[in-house]
Amino acid sequence: MVSVSVADELAIALKASREALAEKDAELSRTRREFSGSEAKRAKLAAELEATKTRLETVLELHPTKIDGNIACAIFSHLPLPKDRVALAAVSKVFKDAEKADASLPDCGVSELLQPHIEKSTYRGYREAFKYWRYWYERAAEQGNADALCMMGDIKSREREPDNLKEACEFYRKAVEKGHAGAMIKLGHLYVRYNNELGRSREEVVELWQRAAEMGDGKGMFYRGWLYEKGCGVEKNTQTAIRWYRAAAKLGRASGCDALRRLGVALTDEA
Repeated sequence: MVSVSVADELAIALKASREALAEKDAELSRTRREFSGSEAKRAKLAAELEATKTRLETVLELHPTKIDGNIACAIFSHLPLPKDRVALAAVSKVFKDAEKADASLPDCGVSELLQPHIEKSTYRGYREAFKYWRYWYERAAEQGNADALCMMGDIKSREREPDNLKEACEFYRKAVEKGHAGAMIKLGHLYVRYNNELGRSREEVVELWQRAAEMGDGKGMFYRGWLYEKGCGVEKNTQTAIRWYRAAAKLGRASGCDALRRLGVALTDEA
């Protein structure tokens, strides 16, 4: 497996060659001053200097900065660990660009890369698992994966800084554009909870939750029922609220069952 240590070794070799070149060049300059009459020694040093330059050029040809995008992507495709990919991306712009290219993804795909760490997170430690998840969710979000976009919205929303809230909304909005019902619910919640910071209208929240309900999302059905029960952004209608609560309950949403009990309505009653 290709390791980032290859780049480190080449970088070290490059540095050593440059230092050797500088040393030979300095020695040649001193020799010219001290032994101006010694043509033979000057010729010898000149030959050594040329040989050092040749070795330097050879190292430069092998150095990562000379690797093209296709080779860089191939190297990345063998690096599933985020810490290795991040370290290699810092070597040069070629690798940095390659890291974000689709061709750099390991053959197994993002979902398969996440699963082992999800299963082992109980003993691998939350922080290590989270770093792994976040890296690959970011990569999947860059590819436009709706689930990953929603997850990145979750991550940013928990950081609760003004700029991060805006980023969370942007991730959720992109997921909403791809028809992600969960993102519709969560974006609506952000609009309600941080209305002062985000300045979004109630109508936008209603539209988001109604869309989620119409897509068959149980949580969306519950929130649509809540809108009608409270008359929030829509005309208050208890019977319509019950109909949506019942639909949510039939999908197994505990919140829908609780709402029906609170209203004294059985799951099998007609609206």
